[in-house]
Amino acid sequence: MHDMEIVDAEWIKKRLTGARGEKSRLADWLGMPANKVTKILTGERRVQAAEVPAILSFFEEEQANRSADDALPFRINENTGPASDSTMVQLFQVEASAGNGSVVDESDEVATELTLPRGYLRKITASHPRHLAIISVKGDSMSPTLRDDDLVMVDRSKTDLSFDGLFVLRFDNALHVKRIGRSPVRGHVRIISDNAVYGAQDYPADDVAAIGKVIWSGGKIG
Repeated sequence: MHDMEIVDAEWIKKRLTGARGEKSRLADWLGMPANKVTKILTGERRVQAAEVPAILSFFEEEQANRSADDALPFRINENTGPASDSTMVQLFQVEASAGNGSVVDESDEVATELTLPRGYLRKITASHPRHLAIISVKGDSMSPTLRDDDLVMVDRSKTDLSFDGLFVLRFDNALHVKRIGRSPVRGHVRIISDNAVYGAQDYPADDVAAIGKVIWSGGKIG
């Protein structure tokens, strides 16, 4: 921000996109009731100096999220649930291969929404629900960790492949659920299948895009 730039109602309104739930997220970020944000935008209340850093960081975060959305194979709906004690995480009609890497469906439509208690979701992750999405897994290469038709929750804010873990990845023109490890080859990442039938592979890091980290899974028993 330029030293002479003033963060006021007009400054904020120029940066609001009109996305659903955006003003509510701003209010939550600032730790104030939504009606106070409305008063700021209508000029009934001035932006306080102490609020400026939080306002700046909010719009920086929103811009980063929009940039991340452009890389996703599905659309994020901003609705996070009607009840204060529950949160809806959306299940998308997109599959990630845990098999031979066949090209998978990349429809951007929401199939349904899973409602989770907020307390339970907080035990899984500290990330905001807007960073989360649920997709299905196809194939057996991640067995016994994940099986065909299991569901996985993906935290799209976690895309750093320098950390080990399960990730939804895009490579070879398909989506995959794989385990990431450190490769002995410089500039590469090691892609690991938990099923011993499938061997590990080293891919150039530039050829692998992380959609998000798998933080939860669910499926049928037996």
